[in-house]
Amino acid sequence: MQVSNTMRVSNKATSYTFQTCECQALGGNVTSLATDYNPDALECTVETGRLNGVKIEVVRTDLDNGLSHLENKVDILLFNPPYVPTEEDPKNDLERCWAGGPNGRGAVDRFLPRVSKLLSEKGVFYLVALHSNNIPALLNACPDLVGSVAMERRCGIEHLYILKYTRKQI
Repeated sequence: MQVSNTMRVSNKATSYTFQTCECQALGGNVTSLATDYNPDALECTVETGRLNGVKIEVVRTDLDNGLSHLENKVDILLFNPPYVPTEEDPKNDLERCWAGGPNGRGAVDRFLPRVSKLLSEKGVFYLVALHSNNIPALLNACPDLVGSVAMERRCGIEHLYILKYTRKQI
């Protein structure tokens, strides 16, 4: 990945902190913003950035609530949502970290309709998903974007995917 001019990296659910640090380490004018509902996760994000010599702005919010000033400005959007299917929706902060609700897509289904509004003209969105989250449906969930599988691998009992979305070319 090359950084040219200004790049805005937005990180939804702060477990992508290392990738955010890597983007800044490439040089250039990179602004990194991480959001999470969990204040402990945000604190860890700031500390990880500090230990890696990069500044990451953090905002405690649900997904991108209150961040309308970012519309059409995000070049790289990373989202590692709570994707584990559970019988019920999460009830507390700890469960919100991993429990994705009945189909594992509670947070994902709320966020996907907002992605195209956040991405810049050449913006890219990466999403972590579990095989049981219905990958074909996820790839087609954003009508303004083209979805593809960037990576697939097994990690213990999980069958994980990194999905990549870009704007449709006219």
